[in-house]
Amino acid sequence: MDTSGTVPQPDVPPPADPPAPAGLGIDPLERTPRSFHLSREVLERARAAAYWLSRSRGGGPTTISELVEQALRQEVERLEAEHNDGVPFPAVVGRMRTGPGAAGAERIRQAQRARRRGAS
Repeated sequence: MDTSGTVPQPDVPPPADPPAPAGLGIDPLERTPRSFHLSREVLERARAAAYWLSRSRGGGPTTISELVEQALRQEVERLEAEHNDGVPFPAVVGRMRTGPGAAGAERIRQAQRARRRGAS
C-alpha cells in the first residue's frame, strides 16, 4: 500500500486544442438568413423604430435586419467582455439545440390559439 500521501492519477489524455474563436475568418459583410422567435411586442417596437428612423434624417438602423444586427453585436460584445475576458468565445463544433424549447413552444401555441379565437 502506498503511504506517501499522493493519489495516483488516471491516464488522462491532454486537452484537445480549443476551437478557433467564433467568427474568425468570416467576411463581416457576408449575410445569412436566420429564423428566430421573438415576442410580438418586441417585434412591433423594432418594426416601428426601423420605419420611423428610415423616414428621418437622424441616422441609425433603418431596417429590422440592421437593428437586430446592431443590437445583437452589442450584446455579444458585452457577454464576451463579462464572461470571456473580452475575446470571442470559441466556435461551436457541431450542432446546437434550436427552437424555443418545449415551454416556449407551448407559450407560442397558446398565444396563436388565443389570437385565432379573438379573430373569429
